[in-house]
Formats: sequence, C-alpha cells, structure tokens
Amino acid sequence: MTAEYMNLTAQAATSHWGWTIAFFLWFVGLSGMSLFLNYWVRSRRIHYAATAAAVVGTLLVVSHLGRILNLPAAAFNALIHWSFGFTSWMFIGICILAVLCVVTVLQAWLMTKGSALGMRCGLLAFDAVLGVAATAYSGFLLTQAVGVPLWTTAAIPVLWIFSGLACAVGLIEILAASGKLDAESPRWLHAAGWA
Repeated sequence: MTAEYMNLTAQAATSHWGWTIAFFLWFVGLSGMSLFLNYWVRSRRIHYAATAAAVVGTLLVVSHLGRILNLPAAAFNALIHWSFGFTSWMFIGICILAVLCVVTVLQAWLMTKGSALGMRCGLLAFDAVLGVAATAYSGFLLTQAVGVPLWTTAAIPVLWIFSGLACAVGLIEILAASGKLDAESPRWLHAAGWA
C-alpha cells in the first residue's frame, strides 16, 4: 500500500524533517484557511495575520532546504534550462507559497495605504483559492513522509484543511472576543467554533 502512494510523485526517498517543518505546516494551515474564511469575514486584521503566517511559514520551509541560496539557485537553473519539476510536490508547493506571499504582501501594503483595492471581492476570492491550495499542498507534503503510519494516505490533505480551518476559526474568535475584529462578527462564527 505504501509503495503505491510513493509512486504518485517523484519524491520517493525518506524525508528527514526537523522542527522547522512542524511550524511551517502550522503557519501555512493557519494562513491558508484564514484567507479562505476572510472571503466572508472581510477583515484587514485577519488578512495581516494570514500574510504574516504565510511569510513566516515560507521562510521556515526555505530555511529547511539547507543553505538559504539553494532555492534561488535552483530556480535560476530551472529557468535557464527550462526544466521544471512539475511532478514534484516541493516544486508545486514552493510556487504556490511564493505566489501566496507576493499577492498577500502586496494586498497588505495597499491596505496600509488606505486603498480599498486590497479588499475587493475578486482578490479575496483569489486569496481563498490560494489559501486552500497552500493548505492542501502542506497536506500532500505530509503524505511523502515514508515510514510514518497513516501519513501516506490520500485523506491527509483533507484532514489538513480541516485542521487549518480549526486554527483560522480560533483566530477569528480571539479577535472577535477581544473586540479587535475590524469587521462585523459573522453569525456562523460561534456555531463553527463549536463544530
């Protein structure tokens, strides 16, 4: 059963992950699902928190690559030789995370300048799609952990999305309870928290 799942992607070797990957997984789940829920809540503070979590999570996963210049050197080499690893979860995920960070940082910058462009419905929908993609990617990354029982199943990305949703609902509840949610508290928030 494990061998079948390991043949889904090019990464078939055993992965050795440190503590940075655990924090990366948490930050990306929080960021992605906060951006997803922010489509309905429309809070600048949630967007700022999600942006910060996305940047921190991305820096953690890039730092895990060994030397900090490994990723830019590999990207430059891939561009020169036009050889991209579209079958690698790591490549796909780094692309998703890079787009997520660039888009959310630009939106946050526009928001701090007082522009309403950063909170437009189309951009919030794009954020929501990127957030779900980044969270699902982190779940797919977990399926590559060879030798860890129950991690090499297709259910992990779905479970990871629900885990990220729990963190995002918690963030929104904390902001709402402290009076710092700069949007109207959604009626479904309390029920979602209990669920």
